[in-house]
Amino acid sequence: MAKRGIGVVGRLVFAVAGLALALLTVVIWLNYLVSPARAMVQGEKATVTVTRCDGSGLDSTCYARWSGGSGKLDGHVQPGRKVAARVFDGKAYPTGLKDWYPRLILGLVGLASGVLAQFLLRSAVRTRR
Repeated sequence: MAKRGIGVVGRLVFAVAGLALALLTVVIWLNYLVSPARAMVQGEKATVTVTRCDGSGLDSTCYARWSGGSGKLDGHVQPGRKVAARVFDGKAYPTGLKDWYPRLILGLVGLASGVLAQFLLRSAVRTRR
């Protein structure tokens, strides 16, 4: 009995899913790894005071002020606390090591998403032999 391939529809589904996962990988890495790393290298050191946080859980947004300005704070800190951070492009990124653990986990999620995307795309374009 001959081995059957995934067919045209399967290839199309794999290609679309692979491209979507590749896009998700790029978005995750830019938001959670590249931008904060760039802030650590090019940003100015500052002590920021958290003014307020809107929302709850992972959907919360915190705001802070520092000498020379104010803006969004990346991460979740209790209002009223002072945090060491790097300020870059109007956004403050905390410098504490514990603030980088979620980034590293999301970076690994992005890596897994990229590997899965590569598998799906290779399966979609593989020729039958």
